[in-house]
Amino acid sequence: ELPPPAILKPVELWTGKQLFTCMLRPSRASAVFANLETKNKSYNPLRQKPEPEAMCPADGWVVFQNSEHLCGSLDKSQIGGGNKASLLSVLLRENSEIAAAQAMERLPPRPAR
Repeated sequence: ELPPPAILKPVELWTGKQLFTCMLRPSRASAVFANLETKNKSYNPLRQKPEPEAMCPADGWVVFQNSEHLCGSLDKSQIGGGNKASLLSVLLRENSEIAAAQAMERLPPRPAR
C-alpha cells in the first residue's frame, strides 16, 4: 500500500522517508511497530541555538514512531549497525524474530565502505 505522494504536480513523487516506511511496514494491517529516537553521524550537539533535537539542521536526529520514518537521515548504524539503538534490534526486541527477518528482506542492503 503506497501512501499519497508528497508531490502531486507535475508528476507524482514520493519522498525517501515514505518509501522507507513502506518497506518497513508494507501494509496497514501489518502489526509491526518500531519506535526509535537516536542520533546519526551528522548530528551536531554543539549548535548555536539549543533547539529541540529533532530540529537538527543537518537532519541528524532520526525518529521512527509506529514504524513511520518522521525525520532524520539514515546511515548504516541506524539500520543495523550492531548497537542496541538500531532499527533491526528494536524490531527484534519489540516484535519478533520473524518480523525482524522480514524487514531485513525488504530493506536494501547496507553499502560497504
